[in-house]
Amino acid sequence: MSPVKEWPTILSALEQKLSPATVRTWFYKTDLLRDEIGNFELRFPKIFFLERVRTHYLTDLKQVLETTFDLDGINLELSLKKVEAGSLGPLFDPTQLPRLESSEIKNPTPEKPATQPTAPSPPPTPTNNLKGLAFGLSPYYTFEEFIVGPNNQLAYSVAKNVSENPGHSYNPFFLYASTGLGKTHLIQAVGNEVVKRFSQSKVVYTTGESFTNELMEAIQHRSQKKFRDKFRNTDVLLIDDVQFVAGKETTQEELFHAFNELYLVRKQILLTSDRPPRDIPLLEDRLKSRFAGGMIADIQAPDETIRAAILRNKRDHGAFDVSNQVIDFIASQVKSSIREMEGVFLQVVSTGKTRGQEISLELATEVLAHNSILSKKQIPTPKKVLEEVTTFFNISHKDLVGPRRTKELVLARQICMYLLRNTCQLSLMVVGAALGGRDHTTIMHGVNKIEGDIRDGVEQVAQKVDLLNLKICG
Repeated sequence: MSPVKEWPTILSALEQKLSPATVRTWFYKTDLLRDEIGNFELRFPKIFFLERVRTHYLTDLKQVLETTFDLDGINLELSLKKVEAGSLGPLFDPTQLPRLESSEIKNPTPEKPATQPTAPSPPPTPTNNLKGLAFGLSPYYTFEEFIVGPNNQLAYSVAKNVSENPGHSYNPFFLYASTGLGKTHLIQAVGNEVVKRFSQSKVVYTTGESFTNELMEAIQHRSQKKFRDKFRNTDVLLIDDVQFVAGKETTQEELFHAFNELYLVRKQILLTSDRPPRDIPLLEDRLKSRFAGGMIADIQAPDETIRAAILRNKRDHGAFDVSNQVIDFIASQVKSSIREMEGVFLQVVSTGKTRGQEISLELATEVLAHNSILSKKQIPTPKKVLEEVTTFFNISHKDLVGPRRTKELVLARQICMYLLRNTCQLSLMVVGAALGGRDHTTIMHGVNKIEGDIRDGVEQVAQKVDLLNLKICG
């Protein structure tokens, strides 16, 4: 069989019949092949995409193929294709991505700075060189792992455009959404894509809280120049949860000048918040004006179909033995936050492995019922988590938050990070502060390590997490 060159055209026709979001979500990295007799084969990268198309969109797909090739009937086989390790191409060919025209942007023109730039930087040159310099980025957040749906399609499309042409497409880009809907994933995906595509690019990721803390340390140690060099001499500045700078006069002053310097030389600025700029209380008007001067997009809560796709993606990457039935059930029950839904999913998997049980609907119902009971209680305090962890591991609070790195202390600390992040639903910065002022990247690494151990079936870790969760919340 040979590839069908009309496949992009067929996908466009299918978008008219279904929707662009549906096609982008479920026909993810597919290849259509045809033999001389006229038989077709559609290859998928993952089984749950194949099953979704088979059960929901197969009739529509066949109709589009029959119309395109003027056939009365076709033989279409769905199969899985082999994907080489590490070969995760773009979600779609960049030429197939929807591009927003300037006429579609209804945000006001940014304030003109008092002085004009003398020499705007030229657009960077694409490359496969990975020598770019990045601060604060996690390799786990990529466009390939971001599930696209109607709730986030605009934000995704703009982010892709920004990553392909930083500083020249939608600058600044302001993204807002409620907690746990994918802001951090998307903003970090931009940073990772820029580092991947452009040689010698410098990308800085931080949070509003971290920006403030670094500034205070710089003032305390009289190292303001080093601080300014970091945040002003960069090609892409990514600030997550920028609402935390509001009400902090010195921080806002520093951010204002950093913003102006980067904007004047056409460096990319990307900001996220839990609300649009105009609704951030205590934020200076001059910052509101600049934040709203480029492209603004939001992410809404995903529907049940997209929530299920997110969990199936997590299952496939973790090689969890969880049926579609269980995943669909969890997706139908947990609607408030993607992060909370993924937490419930990991609890179900962890509980099943700890007990040596099959991950069934009954088990998922039990875990969800427990969570439902917990939701009626107050979320446990960080103090409660730290007390239970120190008691469980028989260590002191000083050891838990201190610098010592024995094997036992590292495990206790990382489990504590995981519990503070997931059970207490705290931000990375707040977790870091609770554990002796550790950096958010350290917290992210610790949380990912425990999630990985649970995913890989490390029973000693899964059992400890499960027991501590019961002590903290039970």
